[in-house]
Amino acid sequence: MFAVAGCNREEVTAYKVPKTAAPDASTPGQAPGAAATTGMPGAARAVPQLGWQLPKDWKETGRGEFSVAGFSVNDEKGRKADIAVTQLGNLAGKDAMLVNMWREQAGATALSEDEAAKQMQPVTVGGEKGSLFEVSGTRDKAPVKIVTAMVHRPEGSWFYKMAGEPTLVDEQKPAFLEFLKSIQIKDAPAQETPPATAPSTPLTIAGAGAPDASQPQWQPPTNWQATAPGQMLRAKFAVPGDGGTRADVNIGPAGGGALANMARWRKQLTLPTLEDPALQALLTPVDVGGDKAVMIDLTGTNAMNQKPARLVGIMVTHGGEDWYYKLMGDTAVVEKEKTAFVQFVKGVKYAQAP
Repeated sequence: MFAVAGCNREEVTAYKVPKTAAPDASTPGQAPGAAATTGMPGAARAVPQLGWQLPKDWKETGRGEFSVAGFSVNDEKGRKADIAVTQLGNLAGKDAMLVNMWREQAGATALSEDEAAKQMQPVTVGGEKGSLFEVSGTRDKAPVKIVTAMVHRPEGSWFYKMAGEPTLVDEQKPAFLEFLKSIQIKDAPAQETPPATAPSTPLTIAGAGAPDASQPQWQPPTNWQATAPGQMLRAKFAVPGDGGTRADVNIGPAGGGALANMARWRKQLTLPTLEDPALQALLTPVDVGGDKAVMIDLTGTNAMNQKPARLVGIMVTHGGEDWYYKLMGDTAVVEKEKTAFVQFVKGVKYAQAP
């Protein structure tokens, strides 16, 4: 990182931003190299270098579960907005689906493909042509506005999202647009290219037109009831229990690696955040016939309904792709179904050969 000194000068920052590496406290403002997660599903992989010119009121907050960079802006009125930069697999041609994904985050209704396309506005991101859209709604019982810009590049799709109190987001939009113009992305040095044994994992989205041949084959237990999957899922099952209780099984391709997804699941159960070493200690290897797989078993409070809940999650790496399987719901139902759930995951047949 280097700063341009002087009164009221804006800060210019350059980072090398790995997908899953934890920040190194010994080097302020500089993201370290890839984390040592060899053998873990979704191990860290090299990504291009990212640079930006920071608006004077913004503060760096570091990486998130999936973001490679994060910022926040606050004012004396108590208003706040957060900015995140995220790189995913190449999602070109799926803009309408992405618009609806963010509309869902804001509690807004989904739009048709034509209506979603009309939400797009041209925007410049680091000298490249991108698209920008805005969504207003409610999140956590408070008004929220989300402004998202995206650029589809050969190495993947980049997303720049500002979300927060609506009037502050409106006021900060000009600074956000200038921030986008200042973005610089450089290819990772050749020596940092990951080996052939750890290829880059593109993110595949449910319902995004993936060929049927790519869909794994599974045989759910007879008491599992298939339900409509969400935007990011390939399949979903409801598991009924006694007295109207239930649990759900979610299946989908995973981005971000095992530790990031396990950390996200802890949040869903309102459990405290753990550092990567402590989180990794909770993971148990699972024998799924030659593929790498880890499992986590958590008990807490469902953040959606504030009821006691349990979660058993398994992440499997097969043929360079990461898949997650999550059983979550009423604690008694999960306890009863855990053995069947694990056997179900072990029995999944993947279209791609090992």
